[in-house]
Amino acid sequence: MNGGEALKKSLIARFGEGRKFTFVIGMQKSKEIQPFLQLLKPIIKKAIFVKSKHPLAEEPDKLCEMGEKEEIDSAVESDLSKILNFAEKEDLVVTGSLFLVGEMNSLFG
Repeated sequence: MNGGEALKKSLIARFGEGRKFTFVIGMQKSKEIQPFLQLLKPIIKKAIFVKSKHPLAEEPDKLCEMGEKEEIDSAVESDLSKILNFAEKEDLVVTGSLFLVGEMNSLFG
């Protein structure tokens, strides 16, 4: 089982079938992004694509294009701190890169 499959299985087990989430996604250029998005599509309400500070991070505009190809409601956010506003209204899932998860964790303090 890959990371995307494990994430999807875990979220469904925890919150039940049919629940959709707002995903904050940032990935490295070397990752297979399209299959990851295809796998998670059934549980994505909205995808917010971001770029971590890692030098090999993929540009969020490119990630967003891939999300739109999968017909996922997609947006780009360049300021990670603005994502905190979504956290007050949405169930956020931060994924795609441990570097991104670490950055978001430091914002949530």
